[in-house]
Amino acid sequence: MQSMQIIVPEQIPEIVPGDNLASVISANLMREQIQLQSGDILVLAHKIVSKAEGRLTKLSDIVPTPGALALAKTTGKDPALVELILQESAEILWAAPNGLLIAKHRLGFVCANAAVDCSNAGNGMAIQLPKDPDASAARIRSALEATAGCRLGVIICDTHGKPFRKGACGTVIGASGVRLLNSYVGLPDREGRIMRSSVEAVGDELACAATLMMGQGSEGRPLAIIRGLDLPGNDTAADLLRAPQQDVFLSALQKNKRR
Repeated sequence: MQSMQIIVPEQIPEIVPGDNLASVISANLMREQIQLQSGDILVLAHKIVSKAEGRLTKLSDIVPTPGALALAKTTGKDPALVELILQESAEILWAAPNGLLIAKHRLGFVCANAAVDCSNAGNGMAIQLPKDPDASAARIRSALEATAGCRLGVIICDTHGKPFRKGACGTVIGASGVRLLNSYVGLPDREGRIMRSSVEAVGDELACAATLMMGQGSEGRPLAIIRGLDLPGNDTAADLLRAPQQDVFLSALQKNKRR
């Protein structure tokens, strides 16, 4: 029998810029008598990483550019928020009157509002993703391993919508020490047929499992520990991105934009 356990600490305090996130996590786990074990994968909501790294912006301090003002008029969004979205974006792919703004983020993935969010950011504030989530995950992992004395993995996640599906689910935006992709290419199925294209997005599945327990509203549970899987690896979030020429969704948006 195979099993997996998800442990969700309940007392992570509010994170503020400058906090040593690994120290905060270690102290909290000690208070809750949670002992990390070799192979544990810690999944962190990106907001606590972003907050610790000071990735918060006061919207009243932003002066919108003409491009932001034009997009704000199209979408009905706050011009200052649109300006921040533009600063986080490599390309705007879709803007609609209902407020929908789809962007190619500077890190390469496609999501709503370039992952800029006002939820749980503070009054009049917006929060952006970490500058380099993979590097953030590596630093946190190194510090936690030094304290715990065992091998760990760290995933930083956000929630993104999926093409053709309602709702949003957990998505890896940064990782260290975890295998994020599991390829079955070249292996036989149960009938002996050799699989040619089956690659499982293990990292996103872990992010989904963790966010299911962490919640998305006022729960205050920004950390989950996944135990029972053996997934050591060196994948980064960038490894999960399709090459542009293979991404039919990105291609469709870009072609529509050029019309």
